[in-house]
Amino acid sequence: MGVWSASIDGNDTAADLKIEYSILFGKYDVETAVQKLDAYVKANNGEDEYKVYVYSVARYMWKHGILTEEMKKRALNLIENDDLHEYVEVGQPLLRQREKVLAQLKNMLSSPQPSKKDIKLEINPNRFLEVGDIVSLKLHESGQYILLQKVYDSVGAGSSIEKDMKNIYPYFLLLDYFSDREPTLDDAMNSKPAKYTSIEYSYELQGKKPVAQRNEIVKNYVFFCEGRSFHFARRKYRVLGNLEPKINYIIPRRELEICNLWRQDDERQMLKAIRGEYFLDVETFAMSNYKALRWLYDHEDKALLKAFKEAQTMLGEEKKYYEIINYLISNGYRNESWKDR
Repeated sequence: MGVWSASIDGNDTAADLKIEYSILFGKYDVETAVQKLDAYVKANNGEDEYKVYVYSVARYMWKHGILTEEMKKRALNLIENDDLHEYVEVGQPLLRQREKVLAQLKNMLSSPQPSKKDIKLEINPNRFLEVGDIVSLKLHESGQYILLQKVYDSVGAGSSIEKDMKNIYPYFLLLDYFSDREPTLDDAMNSKPAKYTSIEYSYELQGKKPVAQRNEIVKNYVFFCEGRSFHFARRKYRVLGNLEPKINYIIPRRELEICNLWRQDDERQMLKAIRGEYFLDVETFAMSNYKALRWLYDHEDKALLKAFKEAQTMLGEEKKYYEIINYLISNGYRNESWKDR
């Protein structure tokens, strides 16, 4: 079990189960939901995982006003007898924090729980709109109308217990329409996919220094969002009709940019893409590659250069340069200047 903090949810088991709670307690009565959770955890985990599951589910139930006496006793008994060995192994600071967290949990579970609350589903299991639907939106900041077309549904991770409960995210193509006038289906038929230019860098080893090569690639602009209609409703969405999708998202998938919605910055980016002014500068990885190569050449370390080229051949040309150097570090390559780089 991976542990990254002393909190109740600061471990793999509790984090993975959070999505199950909203599904099971929302779908079944409390006793049935607990039975299903117990059976799943016991079948797939050991004692340590079972223990943190009980802490996690007991807190969830208390907060939603559905904590049973049986689960309360189970959690309090485990807290009382917990030797915290998994936190002893990590170190004293985290151990002391965990002791404090469990003391707080004990006090919570021993106190009167709040009134029963509605269970909010943590995933989007229902499809929002149909592939091909043309959608009109009014943007918050500019007040202008834009057009989208739904082109794909992505089915992601969901419940491991209720197999039919999966996260569904709709993907939309941004069209090149924007106006103060509310659009019609004819406007959609006469619109084209919006474009943006991606500036990408590659670096080659030439002589004594790395040389940058810049490539500009024009791509269609696609984004995905939550499966609920909330963000669309806030922008007064209307479905104008259904048309043959203007792109096949599945075939050229790698050529389409994916942008998450719905911050204010996203609206600005979409308007830039519609006007053909949007540039995505892919700099982060490129700069990491460049700095890694500069270090290699500035130090003129022949042994390191040889090790780097051997690792690159073994790992594959598609690996980033800084990933190859990190590989060398993790596999024991050292010298006095390297270790303090």
